[in-house]
Amino acid sequence: MTQTQNLSWMWATDDTIFGLRLDKESGLLHWYEGIGCHCDEAVEIQSMVDFLRRGTPGRIAEPPADVMAELYNLDVF
Repeated sequence: MTQTQNLSWMWATDDTIFGLRLDKESGLLHWYEGIGCHCDEAVEIQSMVDFLRRGTPGRIAEPPADVMAELYNLDVF
């Protein structure tokens, strides 16, 4: 049985829900803030190279450790 990789995540920080979607084909990370209000539009789009250099975009809360571990364990970096 083939196991699929998780390519999207959600987490809450204080009163805000954040999200991340990885588009493996384009090599872009789509960051979301305030999911439930406008979850169809990313507030930040970042290349994986930029993410490795600078980390999470400033207006996005740092993802929890389990999300970061899943992201770094993907075969895209």
